[in-house]
Amino acid sequence: MVSAKPFDKKTGMQLSPYFPAAKYAWLQENEPEVARAKQENRLCLGTIDSWLVYKLTKGETFATDVSNASRTQLFNITDLKWDEEICGWFSVDAKTLPEVRDSNAFMARRTLKDFFLRSRSRFWERSVIRREPYMGRIVGKRDW
Repeated sequence: MVSAKPFDKKTGMQLSPYFPAAKYAWLQENEPEVARAKQENRLCLGTIDSWLVYKLTKGETFATDVSNASRTQLFNITDLKWDEEICGWFSVDAKTLPEVRDSNAFMARRTLKDFFLRSRSRFWERSVIRREPYMGRIVGKRDW
């Protein structure tokens, strides 16, 4: 049985199934695809912010900030790093978790061209090809 006292001291939170740690443990035990990814060393566990950074950087960066990491129940708020002992309680390998950066840290450089050049979406056609701001099109004329 895990004592809650060191847990509270390390994470600053009470043990609860509401937070990601318990959900990560459940996924690894109950979802075959997640268990397979863990066995193959290709599992990444993170919150929505780390997923967004990963997707927006086309897989180049898997990172989160201290504030989001601290809400997973796996982050030691004193040492400011993933807590190996607590990760072990939830069967989470700390290597599967995102790199933790300062809240104001640089994540990656991207331009609008990186996001819209490939798709040729209506957004791209209206705002870039016509050289008009898209919001102006929404607020202004409704000819779409």
